[in-house]
Amino acid sequence: MKSGYAGIGLDVVSFEKFLQADNDCRRIMDKFKEIATVHEIPYTKDSVLIQRLGSFGIEGIERLHELLCENESEILRLFEEMQKLPNDDGEHDEFLTFSISAPVFYLCHILASKMSEHEILKYIQVNGWFTEASGEEFLDVLVNFNGVRQVDTTLDF
Repeated sequence: MKSGYAGIGLDVVSFEKFLQADNDCRRIMDKFKEIATVHEIPYTKDSVLIQRLGSFGIEGIERLHELLCENESEILRLFEEMQKLPNDDGEHDEFLTFSISAPVFYLCHILASKMSEHEILKYIQVNGWFTEASGEEFLDVLVNFNGVRQVDTTLDF
């Protein structure tokens, strides 16, 4: 896949430029808006998301772009599935607030869903999502996203 991103490392500056210029990322974001009521806010520099990408072995913009394109349908399917989950206070939001980095955020969830159940649970816990109102439901979605698996939340670390 020819993308023009060869040799560009993944850092705060290159990531921001990628988000601003990449048509595929924009297309996915626009499809999010077709699925749910999304209010798009300006992107703010996010080194945590870049670190999360690094934890999946993504070190360059070219690889990020490849994975975003390869997993587009799964990203959209997961986004739609996640709309069924309650927010932090146990309610369902009328509209969502996201920046253009949202497709990449969901890509991380897709990559996590391909890991073992133990690794998925660790991914959710390390990121602090298990304590939210929908934490267990989120775990269930990721564990079962690529096939039916039973969720065991009693795993020890």
